[in-house]
Amino acid sequence: MTFAGSLASIDIIACTNTLLYANTKSLWYKVIVNITNRNKKEDAKIRLALVKGDEASDLTNAQWLEYDTIIRANGVLERSEISLPGEYCLVGYASKSNVSFSVYG
Repeated sequence: MTFAGSLASIDIIACTNTLLYANTKSLWYKVIVNITNRNKKEDAKIRLALVKGDEASDLTNAQWLEYDTIIRANGVLERSEISLPGEYCLVGYASKSNVSFSVYG
């Protein structure tokens, strides 16, 4: 695996499934997702899904890697070693604004 650096950095719109990164190649990648809650006083619930294609709306229960995981105010969650097959994408969600998702690979 070659490290390519930052693939995406997104400031999430609250309560909206958001396409974070789409692997348009036929290769498998290992990626790291860093999720930061920039709220000073409010916890946020986050979700992270691995989806075939680039559709961020009709997600099934089996696609979620994280579901309503709480990130404390000013907290961080990092998921590493996520296998991202060709033609799959990552979708993020946060219950609050001021939450950012960064994808590295």
